[in-house]
Amino acid sequence: MRRLLITVVMLAVMATAAMAAPQSGKVIKIQNKEVSLVLGAKPAIWVKKGGPVRFLGARAMVVSIASDTLVLSTPNAAKTKVGETVTIDKPRASGAGC
Repeated sequence: MRRLLITVVMLAVMATAAMAAPQSGKVIKIQNKEVSLVLGAKPAIWVKKGGPVRFLGARAMVVSIASDTLVLSTPNAAKTKVGETVTIDKPRASGAGC
């Protein structure tokens, strides 16, 4: 019974880590402070319209999601170029309430 419990816990930890994994995409368009990316796969479950993501070391907001294309609003739009491969990740915890 103990082995079964340990196995279930390990599977849950691995599944959580897989859902939080960063995603790579290619920049296809830059307009003002918005960057359009093609991910090549369906966005991770934690990517939500209007939600935050981490992009080039800063917080960005998801403007829209369409199939495998993502539009982000970010202050770092000028730091990237069309055709460049970039990574998005879950945002860091804000530490509110500490």
